[in-house]
Amino acid sequence: MIKFKAINYLFILILLPIFPLLYLKIKNKKISELSKKKVIIIVLRTFVVLFLIIALSQPVINTYTRKQSVIFLADRSTSMRKYKLDSFEFIKKALKELEKNDKYGVISFAENQSLEKNFSNEGEFQSFQSQLNSNFTDIESALKKALNLLPSEEKAKVILLSDGEENIGKAESLISDYNQNNISIDSYNLKRKEVPEVYMKNIVLPERVNPDSEFNLKVYINSNRKQSGILRIYHDEVLNLEREVELEKGNNNFVFSLNFSKGGFHNLRVELEAEKDFYKMNNILEDFVFVRGESSILLLNNESETHGKFISSLNKNNFHVTEIESRFFSYNLNELEKYDVVIMENISAVSLNLRQMKNLVSYVSESGGGILLIGGNNSFGAGNYADSPLESISPLSSEVKSEVYFPSISIVIALDKSDSMKEIQNSTGNLTKLDLAKEATIGVIDFLVKDEKLGVVGFDSNATVLSPLEKIEDKYVLYERFSRIKANGGTNIYNGLEKSFDLLSDDESSVKHIILISDGKTSSADFDVILNKINNKKITLTTVAVGKEADKLLMKKLAKKGKGKYYYADTVNSLPGIFAAEAKRITNPAIIEKETNIKASKNLKEITSININDIPSINKYNATSQQKTADVLMASEDEFPLLATWRYGLGRVAAFSGDSGREFSRNWLDWSEYDKFWSDVIKWIKRPTESSSLSPEIIKKDNKLLLKVNAINNKGEYLNYLDINAIVYGPGDYQKEFLLEQTGSGLYKKEVEIAGPGSYLINFNYVDKNGKLKQKKSAYVLSYSPEYLSFNGKDKLKNLVEKTDGNFLENPEKVFANRPLVISGQKNIWPFLVLTALGLFLLEIALRIISFDLLKRLILSYLNRIKYLIDKIREESEI
Repeated sequence: MIKFKAINYLFILILLPIFPLLYLKIKNKKISELSKKKVIIIVLRTFVVLFLIIALSQPVINTYTRKQSVIFLADRSTSMRKYKLDSFEFIKKALKELEKNDKYGVISFAENQSLEKNFSNEGEFQSFQSQLNSNFTDIESALKKALNLLPSEEKAKVILLSDGEENIGKAESLISDYNQNNISIDSYNLKRKEVPEVYMKNIVLPERVNPDSEFNLKVYINSNRKQSGILRIYHDEVLNLEREVELEKGNNNFVFSLNFSKGGFHNLRVELEAEKDFYKMNNILEDFVFVRGESSILLLNNESETHGKFISSLNKNNFHVTEIESRFFSYNLNELEKYDVVIMENISAVSLNLRQMKNLVSYVSESGGGILLIGGNNSFGAGNYADSPLESISPLSSEVKSEVYFPSISIVIALDKSDSMKEIQNSTGNLTKLDLAKEATIGVIDFLVKDEKLGVVGFDSNATVLSPLEKIEDKYVLYERFSRIKANGGTNIYNGLEKSFDLLSDDESSVKHIILISDGKTSSADFDVILNKINNKKITLTTVAVGKEADKLLMKKLAKKGKGKYYYADTVNSLPGIFAAEAKRITNPAIIEKETNIKASKNLKEITSININDIPSINKYNATSQQKTADVLMASEDEFPLLATWRYGLGRVAAFSGDSGREFSRNWLDWSEYDKFWSDVIKWIKRPTESSSLSPEIIKKDNKLLLKVNAINNKGEYLNYLDINAIVYGPGDYQKEFLLEQTGSGLYKKEVEIAGPGSYLINFNYVDKNGKLKQKKSAYVLSYSPEYLSFNGKDKLKNLVEKTDGNFLENPEKVFANRPLVISGQKNIWPFLVLTALGLFLLEIALRIISFDLLKRLILSYLNRIKYLIDKIREESEI
């Protein structure tokens, strides 16, 4: 079929008969009077004009092909798991029918989409490689991506391997685009069967309630058949209510009356256990209710070490305290956001991972929460705060300046020189365990200064003093003294420790320390006896296990009972780092065991009204120093800071290097203002009271939350041009921070993508014209993915397939099996018409130049030559 791109030129053909008539009129002749030659010339000229006019109208003819261009769209969302369809196997089987000129591509999709195989006819499809968020399905975006890949000049199709359960976007909006591009959508005919299904549609409860006031919790449930079940309600992970319920087919709703006395955010989770149910995941819904009331406090301690009086003091001052042992708390931002203050007593940085510590930083700096750090044997320097996120938020640094404190130090090295220390430790055969031990001893000596004392004890079966305990005058004399030691004899660590103890027992240094360097291969002994002696004299023991075959278990046990550190060295290269850390630990003690009176700063009156001249002494405290911008409110007689505060981002932090009264601050327990002091400190650091001027609303849209905030003051006036900041905390590491955009009078909005099911706590805040922080919290819970709900997937697929002239496939072999002759494009034929017109024009010129008879003879001669050549070729082929 011929089509014309510029059909208007064909109207000129109406004038074509006029040209020969005009010629006859001008010559004043009839057509019968013309010679045969003249008639042929007129006809030739007419056809030249005819072909040129048709060429001007740009005629085209369709081209046809049987090749296939196919894009496979593989749905990898959660809802596809209920169907027995392996998309990879489907594609693999379909590609067996692929022919040479066919092309294909593969796109996998869920919430997002990924090009797994670029559009081509080369290579095999190996596997799905991309990681997708399977909690949502966006068919529209996948179809858009396919549309951009498929060629527009030929017939193409999409194979949609999906259940059609789209919960993001609208795939039907692309039907017209597919029709315009002559692309059809085929789908695999998924086998669906009716299964028993119950799901929680919604729970409704007020966002904010007063303490001890009853409120209703409404539960909405849908069931596709009549059956019974058990409904359970959990309050902050504790079972609050359990009831048997009868479910009718269709919608069901139940109402429960609740009341809470404790202020702050409360988590409510409703679970349904039904008799017959295909999906269990959609039987749980969660939400939050905020109870107005006193501040909510989280008290984290180390193995329940907080003194009981401290806890009762907080309760007396109407603080609602949740006490949790540190190791059992998740430190998730969602959990932290429930509290106005977090108290951390005797918490080691080693017990927390990096993400948990960063969450504490975010809780203070971005959410405006308050943190109180309280000291202990595992806090500040003793808890490895240095260079950790905990150090960054603390107004007290665990790095003690050397000019503040110079303790007197005595160290004895107990060096194993037994026969087992001869074992070779390297491939070249020139390094023994004893060589490692000697290098370790040199490492200790190198880190000591002139006024410190050092003694060296060598032991095998017996123990010998290689160097007496004395001040270091000349290190090279010490090197010489033990460098010639040879390994020999059995091993008796007990004798080595006893001899080391004898050197230190009567020494008057404030720090007395033994470093045991051995492979731990010793004769058995009752080590508790010598370790008790060491502990009673306040001597500490560090052990260094050397060699690959060392008894690490024994060396760890000795270090733990000796209140020191354990190290392992299998190469010389590991020793410098070990002794740099050990020397720093010994010479810069993290805890000072010395009773001291407290010197209070006048600034202490800014946070508490206690009598600052009547604060009891403390008997022990963590050695710390002041951070640059911190305000030191209490200090020891030796000028060590004891209590310091500062603002950190939106929040406040206080750090106290004593404890709650269990060990470090025992004298405080009889202090008449103990309760008031801690109450005032917590009131100063706690999160600001929620602002009544902000009214947030959270609306879910596909995989996003629409955050809306109305800002109106107590006079009913709109608050405009505010910089309202929002911080959203979600499951795992999810955290987003941004400014809301003003879209109307006192109205601020912002959309934010969510990661999937989980609790989302949102903290809205702004600084008013007086510089005060205003805050309001809200929450949204997506209890389960919408993938576990059935919508109109079957109807959606039918609509997409039928309106794009597609088909439902019964098996993968059908993808390339049907190969109709289809229009692949169009071809211009005007060049052929122009060439024909040119040939006729040249023929007309020739006819005018030579006689008609001569032209006739030439043409006949040319045709005879062609016939002769054809006959000759035929004869030769028959021979």
